[in-house]
Amino acid sequence: MRWMVLVLLLCSSCSYHIVGQGRGVIPDDVQRVSLQATSAGSLTMHQKLLRYFEARSHDYRWVESDGQAQMQFVSFKENFVAVAFDVSGIATSYRLTLTGSLELWYHDKILWRSGHIQVQDDVFVLGGPASVDASRQRVRETLERQWLIEAWLRVSSGF
Repeated sequence: MRWMVLVLLLCSSCSYHIVGQGRGVIPDDVQRVSLQATSAGSLTMHQKLLRYFEARSHDYRWVESDGQAQMQFVSFKENFVAVAFDVSGIATSYRLTLTGSLELWYHDKILWRSGHIQVQDDVFVLGGPASVDASRQRVRETLERQWLIEAWLRVSSGF
């Protein structure tokens, strides 16, 4: 018994979380969860989030509206800033950061908040503006996938 307590204390102290395999933050009596975007800027990411969550849920359905519980896509922000420059002051590297958060509402009360979910990567400049935009789009698509995975893991685990 003492060994089990010791192991659990060690696991919790090193930031290791035991991820649940159940319904996560979704209450047991909920069969439909609606996903709602609260800002117009996040509508495309909202659609990707809805498709991603629907493909991974088996005990309940994700819908556009009319759910028994509501998952609100509270904010989603993209930040693109120069982080490295050459000797003449021209940017040679940019950092792309995607940040967002989710809230679960049930019976008009907040049941759960995801906290800020943030992913980032660098975009290196090899050519002109067209090359920068193409690299930015490629990195953005990768970061969107990473953000969706992180969001799903938080919803499904309850952390």
